[in-house]
Order: sequence, then structure tokens, then C-alpha cells
Amino acid sequence: MLTITATAREMIHTILTEMTDGLTSVRVTADSDSPFHIEYGIEPIFQEDISRDDRRIDFDTFTLFISSKEYPLLENVILDYKDSGEESGFYFSSVKKETDKFQGTFAQKVLHVVNTQINPAIAQHGGIISIVDIRGYDVYVEMGGNCQGCSLSFITLKNGVINGLKEAIPEIGEVIDATDHEAGATPFYS
Repeated sequence: MLTITATAREMIHTILTEMTDGLTSVRVTADSDSPFHIEYGIEPIFQEDISRDDRRIDFDTFTLFISSKEYPLLENVILDYKDSGEESGFYFSSVKKETDKFQGTFAQKVLHVVNTQINPAIAQHGGIISIVDIRGYDVYVEMGGNCQGCSLSFITLKNGVINGLKEAIPEIGEVIDATDHEAGATPFYS
């Protein structure tokens, strides 16, 4: 779940008390054009901006809201406030998942990363990645669900699958898309 540092909580309280409208709530957003590229944001909100489906987190001096749809995208995210003279403001960072400690063959490492990191992110958009072959250090993947036939599947492949695998397994060679995209029946984007 989202972690908010004491510095960020203090700054949110300070900003809200300086506002003349008597606001006591903020919204954290997670805008995702791909499950691997998420833009986070924070903004003060009025009572009428709160949805029945929003997740609510109460702090001593303010209430934070997150849309139910965006809530899973904030897993292992930290909101902090930095004031370093030239640069000051809120910033978001992700807690890295430990994959270096995973022991096993190259193929087992690839399957572990796909099953524990890549597929949970892609599943939020109705997609799935399957490993269809491994030749040496080259990995052949097939994109299924909403990724098959999606006009933005190349972005998911490049930014999510390839970068995710290379970050977690530096010795990986090429990641090759073996998907028949023309057979996709229900792409997320049309």
C-alpha cells in the first residue's frame, strides 16, 4: 500500500491549512497509459470530488482519497516531500522488489519475474504474458488477453516486459514477441 512519510504528511497539512477554502482532503492519483508507466499526482479536493467508490485513509489532520481503480497501482509506492533549496516538492518512488536473491536456473528466474512482477501489472489492464520458448538467453514471449492485438502492445512489450526482465535479470539476451496480434479479439485499446 501507499506509504506517506512524516515529512510529506506535515507538508500536506501545512498546505491545506494555508488554503482559504477550508479543505481537509487530498487525492493521490495514479494515471496509467501502460501498467509499466504510471504518473502519480496529489491534489487538494472538495467534498463533491469524493466518489462513493474511493478508498479513504484518515490521518490526524487530513483525509486522503484514492480511486478504487487506481488503488492497486499504488502498491509499494512512497510519497515524500523534498526541499533541497533549488528543488522542492512532492515526489513518488517505488520500493524495488528483491529478485536478486531468487535462486534457480535462468528459465526459472524468467518465469519467476514474469509471474511475480510483470503479469500482476499487466493483469490490471486485462493482459497476460506467457513464455513460449527460451533459447540460450533469448526469451520468446506471447502476449494474451487484452494485449493480443492491442495497438499499444509494443509499448507494453518495450517498457514493461523487456525493461522489466532486463532490470531483474541482467544476463538476459533478446526478448522476442511471438504473438499473433491479428488474432486478438478484445484489445484494450482499439
